[in-house]
Amino acid sequence: MSVYAASQGTPFRYPPSVGAGNDAPPISSLFNFFTMITIVGYAPRQNSAGETFYTLLLQGGIEMVKSQTTGNYYATARRTSVTSTFDERTCKALIGEKLQGHVARMECESFDYTIQETGEVIKLNHRWVYVPEGQNEQEVIRAERQAQSNGMLVGAAVIH
Repeated sequence: MSVYAASQGTPFRYPPSVGAGNDAPPISSLFNFFTMITIVGYAPRQNSAGETFYTLLLQGGIEMVKSQTTGNYYATARRTSVTSTFDERTCKALIGEKLQGHVARMECESFDYTIQETGEVIKLNHRWVYVPEGQNEQEVIRAERQAQSNGMLVGAAVIH
């Protein structure tokens, strides 16, 4: 029996004595799983001096969420953006790249948000932030809040 170990990029073969019965290890133990996000786009922004820079748009994996209105489930993904030092050409080339980490919800002061597809204005009291693999989610959120209270922007524009 042969299993492709994606984390190593090499074929993995059970020892000859393993794989036919209950002595086979669970398949999940053969892989090193990481939470991954994908760079799905980029956006130009301007700093306070009027200079253009680019943010990378990040998206987590698919999630099923139950509608509070209808009770039906719908598919969605968490999205956020991070500032970058890249030029537009580099940002465009990075689309589709995967990064280790996840997108986490951070509570914030409420604000109005317009749903682009419908024009409906809703009130939100959260935004999404990127948390690199191996970093404590609460520490990242605490640093984001501290930077905001100091008038600094750690992440980038709010993307929903």
